[in-house]
Amino acid sequence: MRPLTAQMLAALVEPVVRIVYLVRMDLDAGVEAMNSGFRDIVFDGVTYTASGRLGSVSGITETPGAKSSSVTITLSGVHADAISSLVDVQYLGRKCRIYIALVSEGGEFDADLCTLVFTGSLDSISGSIGNGANVIFAVRSRLADWERERKINYTDADQQKLFPGQGDKGFEFIPQLSQKKLIWPRAAFLPDPRV
Repeated sequence: MRPLTAQMLAALVEPVVRIVYLVRMDLDAGVEAMNSGFRDIVFDGVTYTASGRLGSVSGITETPGAKSSSVTITLSGVHADAISSLVDVQYLGRKCRIYIALVSEGGEFDADLCTLVFTGSLDSISGSIGNGANVIFAVRSRLADWERERKINYTDADQQKLFPGQGDKGFEFIPQLSQKKLIWPRAAFLPDPRV
């Protein structure tokens, strides 16, 4: 369970609780930040726009032990011209943070009433187009990387894929080493290190 500040605990026992999600995606072109409220929110130096696109955030669960979890973020009512820009952006593996904030009746934001509830990386993007387009982002926790199979071999071909044109030729000679017959001299032919 994530620790809550004393101010958040006090606000949660009020008769009416107004919850706003803040979603931040760190993309190559810059930070994409949005909130589910009706006003723009400035938090930690970033403006979270209230564009109305943030449709929903799936339930966030914490599991005991080292198990990965995932969250889906749905953007609703996305215009057709925005969809073409979404296709051109690299999302896979980019960092995503989800905060929950409690706001006042008038929608005023207080940073003491905001807490981070999920951190992960963008895993996939899907959607549907109808009267308005819906775009769904799947966000996986950092533990998901532990479950992914690593497909890297210690060969020259894999080394050149990772570091092309950097002049590292060490893996070129591995096949020759496996067939090489090495003859080591006896200790009597080596200089005495004690002298």
